[in-house]
Amino acid sequence: MRWIEGPTLPVLRAIGLSRGPLYILTAFYSASALRWLQPEISATEVILGVRLDLIQPMEWLLGWVDPEALLAFVTALDDRGARVRLFTSPLAHAKMYVGSNGVIVGSSNLSLRGFGAGPEIVSLAGQNHVRPARRSANRYLDLLQLTSFNVLRDYVEGHAKAAKEARQRRLARGRPDEDTLPPVRVQGRRAVSPETTDHFWSGSLARSLPPLQKFSRARKGKGTFKAIYIEISMDCVSI
Repeated sequence: MRWIEGPTLPVLRAIGLSRGPLYILTAFYSASALRWLQPEISATEVILGVRLDLIQPMEWLLGWVDPEALLAFVTALDDRGARVRLFTSPLAHAKMYVGSNGVIVGSSNLSLRGFGAGPEIVSLAGQNHVRPARRSANRYLDLLQLTSFNVLRDYVEGHAKAAKEARQRRLARGRPDEDTLPPVRVQGRRAVSPETTDHFWSGSLARSLPPLQKFSRARKGKGTFKAIYIEISMDCVSI
């Protein structure tokens, strides 16, 4: 088992996204993360367990979930011929990703904020953990509601306008959501976390996820990264 601090989206490649069943269990999720993941998946069976309140859209309005992006994600996979099953619940909270080669479990939601090299920790386990993880995932999914694409589509059509207006208000006020990279500022006596230093980005991160093929960053203001991009080869993590 390998512990990873500050995970980024390419880490998901290590679990194996080409053969099914692929389990994606998350609470929050964002458009950027789903758009990145969708072309990476070639598994023929994908099972999702996500947070969604089909009664009221408050968490969508707050930017914690993005059902419109979720609909585009499952539709694209279905159009490619994958068998996709979607389970939802307003109480869904697990964060576990189970592929053919390994398992990732930890604090990271499937969002840019969750896999944006921020203050998150996940563990990466190897192939011998896949079967027990699938059993655990299936027991968890029994607590959620199987949701058809048509139900999701009706929900999106009913609330998309309000969600778009809410996002515009958030952006105008500078309020972050799950599709925003995590801030580098921290509470307490330090105004800026030591993890923002060049030593961390070029040293600690490189040691935790070797080898880095490409790494670049751009800073916006004093407290937030405008962009973080890390391209990682498949052999970057030992399982």
